[in-house]
Amino acid sequence: MSKGMRWLSLVVILLLGFLMNGSTARGAEPKTLLWGLTASLSGAGAYWGVGIVNGANLAIEDINSKGGVTVKGEKYAFNLKSYDHEFRPDKNLELMHRLVEADKATFLWTHGAAATVACLPYFAQAKKVVVHIATGEKMLSDKEGSYYAFKTLDDPPVTTKLGLQFIHQKYPNVKKIFDISPDNESGWDNSRHTKKYAEQYGMEVKTEYYPRGTTDFYPIITRGLAWKPDLITPSRSAPEALGNIIKQTRELGFKGLFYSEAPYAFEAVKKSAGQHVEGWIFVTSSYLVPGSETPEEKVFQKKYIERHGGSFNDAAQTTAQGLYIVADAIQTAQSLETEALIKVMESKKFKPLGRDLSFVGKSIYPYKRQSNTGVLIVGVKNGQQVPISPVIYLPDDF
Repeated sequence: MSKGMRWLSLVVILLLGFLMNGSTARGAEPKTLLWGLTASLSGAGAYWGVGIVNGANLAIEDINSKGGVTVKGEKYAFNLKSYDHEFRPDKNLELMHRLVEADKATFLWTHGAAATVACLPYFAQAKKVVVHIATGEKMLSDKEGSYYAFKTLDDPPVTTKLGLQFIHQKYPNVKKIFDISPDNESGWDNSRHTKKYAEQYGMEVKTEYYPRGTTDFYPIITRGLAWKPDLITPSRSAPEALGNIIKQTRELGFKGLFYSEAPYAFEAVKKSAGQHVEGWIFVTSSYLVPGSETPEEKVFQKKYIERHGGSFNDAAQTTAQGLYIVADAIQTAQSLETEALIKVMESKKFKPLGRDLSFVGKSIYPYKRQSNTGVLIVGVKNGQQVPISPVIYLPDDF
């Protein structure tokens, strides 16, 4: 072989080696797992929706930056596809079909009671792990659809029972409760539980419903005040509506107690209610109360504010918890199969962002699908959230 041919052969060998190494490197890149998410990115629930999408993106970036997940030697990274369901049940169902059938989503995430309940039959058909923060009992009690759906929100009837128990013990003179709720699935569900537990403690409840998007609550409040209630509860109202109810009721001269459950977006409610937020009492997930954060939660919240400005949006963290839990379940199960993941999620004690979390609820629902992160009763003093109870956890056999 001539000298020229030897050099040509060497170049070819080196080139083939380079191409093969490049192919190997590309082959080592992680495969993608798609989170399909729907949220209220417009309308009355837009504050929640924006926080939800932003929180999901932060969690996915964090998980991927740490290597994603590995299943039997195969690496995977997460990606996100999100849509605006506008709080509409029909729209959400349409989008769930699109996410599964067109976008090929691996996992699903959503919120909003009526919007999520409408998808329960499809969840049973799609057989995907679903994480949600939809309020209401139906999301946990549906035999088929709720099998696939895990709620990462402390919610009625748990919060209703604990909150009204506190009111009964702390304020024994409260006998009449005026309940102002949105005229939708979450409002109806909340009112049902409020009436049930209030009556157990000898309290009477009067309820009025309002359409989503209402800003003028004066006529409803005026009718309610004529009944002379001791306490007003605007539970399950969106942040701006909740703040408006508090403000307008105080402007009409009400001096009694305000109480609500598990609100997101304390700062948004405070902005809407102004100085009238003072004295408001609510029951909420302990991780949403300043001063009770884990170190990991503080880092997450700081990153959120640095990126998006303003104050921290509580919905972001509740959303992120679900994504961290699924990533942990994948690692533990060493599988992407839905049944294997469900088995782990039902039995494992998770620690998303350093916070203890497990799923309970088998004593009253078909499955363990209600998150248990501990709740606090909180009061507002000098415009700040102040815990007025210890953290309350549900027993594992709840």
